[in-house]
Amino acid sequence: MTGITLAAQKDIKVITDQVMVVVNHHSELNELMRHEISDAPTWAHAKMYFEAIVSSFDQENEKLSLLLSDYEVSHGKDLKSLKIKKLVAEQDEQFQILVNGYKTYKVEKSKEDKRK
Repeated sequence: MTGITLAAQKDIKVITDQVMVVVNHHSELNELMRHEISDAPTWAHAKMYFEAIVSSFDQENEKLSLLLSDYEVSHGKDLKSLKIKKLVAEQDEQFQILVNGYKTYKVEKSKEDKRK
């Protein structure tokens, strides 16, 4: 036996499922960026999609934080929850790098378009 209760295992499963929901936002943002670079639509066209992805990421990430907090209240901090928290922090950092890179690209593209 691993020392983790059945209730804790079920909660960890819910949390890891939510981690995957959050992580899937990376691919959505990457897809939008690939589409932007290849098709070069205007910022006005892409802005609503970009904002929707970021907003959804923020909401799902908040839900994940609440799940982790509830887990720690119910089961205490354990190795699994600490590993998941570390993974979540890394994923959040990577997503923010993507967001910032996309914003930088849009600013530079806008400047370039104005020069034309």
